[in-house]
Amino acid sequence: MMSDTQIWGEEAKQFGFQGHQIAYWTGGNETAEPLLLVHGFPTCSWD
Repeated sequence: MMSDTQIWGEEAKQFGFQGHQIAYWTGGNETAEPLLLVHGFPTCSWD
């Protein structure tokens, strides 16, 4: 059985930027205006 953190990590989409992997998630109405929520600290990570 996978933990909530493992499931959350597996659902992430990722892209590379300057040698770093950036994880992101999308949701909601695809026809609505986009909203970007920035959260966290660049030196902290759950992994």
